[in-house]
Amino acid sequence: MKPFITIIITITILFSCKEGATKKVYKPESSGNINNLLVVVDNDLWNTTVGDAIRTHIGAEVYGLPQVEPQFDLRQVPPIVFSDFVRMNRIVLKIQRAEESGIKFYTDPYATPQKMILVSGSTQQILKELIEQNAPKIIQALKKVELKEIKSNEKVILENMMFIQKND
Repeated sequence: MKPFITIIITITILFSCKEGATKKVYKPESSGNINNLLVVVDNDLWNTTVGDAIRTHIGAEVYGLPQVEPQFDLRQVPPIVFSDFVRMNRIVLKIQRAEESGIKFYTDPYATPQKMILVSGSTQQILKELIEQNAPKIIQALKKVELKEIKSNEKVILENMMFIQKND
């Protein structure tokens, strides 16, 4: 009986180890109000044409409404503040000066669900042009995340209503 138990334990140990198994990394749940965009940019850039481009193109008003409503409520913070719980915002637009110019889209870098868009360029002019040229893509990516969040919230509300109706 003893050798049988030893064989079972050995087989269990061998088959429980998976080669190349990936560990899931825990990411906290994102936060933020719907259409509340966190803009991570130096105060110096925010007060120049770069900030104007962000406010004009990304924070532009929604057409067709009887009152002025921006597409996104913009909340600017300097990069030094972008840590800990501030990183948990659902949608983030990060602007930085860098030698390599371009735009990158990140999904769930610090929380889930989250979309972070990084715009980098060496000069104010390059940053401004990147924002202006890519504004439709940026807006589309951010709205896609927000639409999923709205649908998720509606689903929870409907489930709660169904539960309440069953218990009446």
